[in-house]
Amino acid sequence: MSRNNFKQTENGLIPEDWEVVRLGDYLELIKNGVTKKQNKKGIGLPVTRIETISEGVIDVTKVGYINSLTPKEIEKYSLKIGDILFSHINSEPHLGKSAIYTGNPPTLIHGMNLLLIRAKKEQLDPFFLNNLFNWYRLRGIFIGIASRAVNQSSINQGKMKNLLIPLPPLPEQRKIARVLDKIQQAIELQ
Repeated sequence: MSRNNFKQTENGLIPEDWEVVRLGDYLELIKNGVTKKQNKKGIGLPVTRIETISEGVIDVTKVGYINSLTPKEIEKYSLKIGDILFSHINSEPHLGKSAIYTGNPPTLIHGMNLLLIRAKKEQLDPFFLNNLFNWYRLRGIFIGIASRAVNQSSINQGKMKNLLIPLPPLPEQRKIARVLDKIQQAIELQ
């Protein structure tokens, strides 16, 4: 692609057929998780914790458990495939870590201290978005928009919704996500 097929935007040079959009306009949902008491004894349903996504994937060995949820709460806080968990309150080295839920375990409750971000899948591929979050984290974008307190930084939902993101056409988003997934798998094999 020649330089003539690109345009200058708030996010730098991007292909002409991409847009720069406000993230919140492409989200079905962004919310905090359930704040009930957790146990580590394996009693009840698994619930996410900050540690659950510390390596960029959902680690089922690092969940808590809640045994006091009503059926309505289970429905409200259960993750759906493609949901992204985002560390929005953490120390700066861990701020902005994210992981995508792929259905394992079959029921996983969204716990406190992680944002659940659900993309409008007909416009924004969640796997593309999760990879974009990883890139933003490495570039220091999340630290740049965070509020700071002693030993902790945080990003509120309003700042996340107002985040500007490059948006390729949906088929291209899916291709980019597949390529990046294959690269990640190759890295893990090494």
